[in-house]
Amino acid sequence: MTPAFINKIPKLIEYTVQIEQPANGRIEVNGQVGTLFTFEEGASVTIEAIANEGYKVDALYVDDGT
Repeated sequence: MTPAFINKIPKLIEYTVQIEQPANGRIEVNGQVGTLFTFEEGASVTIEAIANEGYKVDALYVDDGT
């Protein structure tokens, strides 16, 4: 009988980004408007805050979820 080898497949780690869209503009994640995004560990993520005409971005708050 030949020995069988079992390779353990590492579990992917995923992170969720939740966005609260502002009333006078929008927040894009990797060029997409939405409220919930999921990414695998190591993924590149670009977040852009865009104000409507006549408004400006005053602040962008990041909560680490803890």
